Amino acid sequence: MFTSFLKNFQNRLLWRLLRENLRAQAFDYSIAITAMVAIAVTTALTAWAMKDVIDALGSSGSGSVDKVRVWMVAGTVALIFFAKGIAGYVQGVFMARAGNRIVAEQQRKIYAKLLQHGVAYFKGQASSELLTQVTYSAAAAR
Repeated sequence: MFTSFLKNFQNRLLWRLLRENLRAQAFDYSIAITAMVAIAVTTALTAWAMKDVIDALGSSGSGSVDKVRVWMVAGTVALIFFAKGIAGYVQGVFMARAGNRIVAEQQRKIYAKLLQHGVAYFKGQASSELLTQVTYSAAAAR
């Protein structure tokens, strides 16, 4: 009973946060999603390049290795991993930016509600508890 209520509550909270913040963070999310697609593509390219790595190292029947082909394959693999690293960085930065903006907006809303309370409300609570609750509640939105 309690778990279904908690699950329903979490789903409603998630949808509310998405509804309130998705449009405002659409640019950051679109850049992050594009970077995630680039990460997926470069991961697939890494697996695809393994065929060329194996072929370049063992293709010669005479026992000598074609050095130009090995350097080309090594350069391709390095380029793939460089692109994957850049895409991972971009994705991390833009997701962090979106998350930080969401947290900041939630903190603004919480503080605005706190300012509407009278002195009696603050007299009954320890300041450390209040600050912890506000910080944790806003960060939970991320």
